[in-house]
Amino acid sequence: MSELTEIKTSIEETQNLFKSLKEENEERIKALEAKDGTAIIDDKLKKIDDAIEANEQKMEAAFNRMKAGNQDNELKEATKEYKEAMFKYLKTGDSSDIEKGIEKMGDEFKALSVNSDPNGGYLVEPDKSGRVSTVIFETSPIRQYASVQKITTDRLQGTFDDEDFSDSDVKNVSETGARPTNGNPEFGQWEIPAHEMYTAPKATQKLLDDTGENIWNWLEKKITSKFARKQNKATVVGTGVNEARGFLTYPAAADPYIYERGKIGQVASGSATDITVDGVLDLIDAIKDEYAPNMILAGNRRTFSKLRKLKDSNGAYLWEPSLQAGQPPAFDGVPIAKFNDMPVVAGGALALAVADFSMAYQIVDREGIRVLRDPYTNKPYVIFYSTTRFGGAVINFDAIKLMKIGA
Repeated sequence: MSELTEIKTSIEETQNLFKSLKEENEERIKALEAKDGTAIIDDKLKKIDDAIEANEQKMEAAFNRMKAGNQDNELKEATKEYKEAMFKYLKTGDSSDIEKGIEKMGDEFKALSVNSDPNGGYLVEPDKSGRVSTVIFETSPIRQYASVQKITTDRLQGTFDDEDFSDSDVKNVSETGARPTNGNPEFGQWEIPAHEMYTAPKATQKLLDDTGENIWNWLEKKITSKFARKQNKATVVGTGVNEARGFLTYPAAADPYIYERGKIGQVASGSATDITVDGVLDLIDAIKDEYAPNMILAGNRRTFSKLRKLKDSNGAYLWEPSLQAGQPPAFDGVPIAKFNDMPVVAGGALALAVADFSMAYQIVDREGIRVLRDPYTNKPYVIFYSTTRFGGAVINFDAIKLMKIGA
């Protein structure tokens, strides 16, 4: 089955499944009103909901395969040569062909690379840096939506321009009235360090000698996957100490509709233990209209299962299934993004976020992955000491709001 056919089929199946979900949910509402048991209906709803989730993932995977298939053939060949050179380095320590591979990969990839150090054996593989981004995109969509900047120092600095003239500083005066000087709005400064992350897997020299290139493919996937998942979690719940600071860790603003530097507005869900339609709509309305074009609704997959069943005051479902490849589902017109490191719905949990992450959250990449081949420290093992540097923090507290489960 071609990707286009698979996408078309997935869209049709999603439409049919969502229709079934609405029908079963109506039956559940009637059963609750009649005070009848809902266990059987709840089981049906869960199966339908899981099928919708699986279908959306299938459609996204087909879309990504179709995009990958359109990649330039010359770049594919250059990437293949580079990976072969990388495997040669890992197996034997010979990095002589790596520069040739970098040269063939073009300016876009060469800009991400750092030449190997013949004294230390360090190198940054540009293709692997791209793979890290890909894995993070699949597991933490914040990288797709946030501002991402590659730096060459140990931290990124910027300015808060978030103060205005006070009303008393701007006055109406008569033609000859006194015009005393007044205060000015003040700037603030933020900075995001690039924190180091490492892993040090090992393999025997015999294994490297006797195994084909698959050993590097396996190791590469293991390293990038672990780095990606750690970075993913940090952007959501990280403490900011030796890791990125997650957007769920900032204190609550006194009023969710009024800006406070360093604090994020929190909107109550309307229920002590659950989400409500009014709570979600209040959350969306808490964001200023200027951020609406790039706004997304972020939450755990299980939270979106609840959103699929919510209706407005006219009885219309607010969930909108994806009907186009590459486009996510939406709730009341706001695209959704699954951040599975966010908590599930429970009392006191920050279960939903609405944000223009391109304005709200800054990600910093210091480099790709650096690999030091060490055959000396722990013979007969060859250690692949791998590091990357990454940081992140909220820099615009006006462009993000959170929902806290509570009345």
